Amino acid sequence: MSERFIRVYKKFDIKELKKCLMIYGALSASCANCNKLGIPLEADQCPDCGAVFKYVSFQKVREHLPKLKKLNEARPNVIFIDYDDFKRLDGEIKAQEFLK
Repeated sequence: MSERFIRVYKKFDIKELKKCLMIYGALSASCANCNKLGIPLEADQCPDCGAVFKYVSFQKVREHLPKLKKLNEARPNVIFIDYDDFKRLDGEIKAQEFLK
């Protein structure tokens, strides 16, 4: 089988992406929209704010490759986002808004 995961660069509106992003940490996930903690990776929406998770980001993707593969099989429409890219761009937006 020659299918593998590879990074692809695409333009996104970071504010819109954040509304539908699940961030997976060491043991569980959180909602980027409302910061709800303890969400299971299998969840397709946030139990607090109702955000539908179209995107998933792993804080340490190399440690969670088996989970990434399993999630991709269960929900092939989910788009995986690089955590470092997201945090950097989200931080830039927050700084710009603060300095206005």
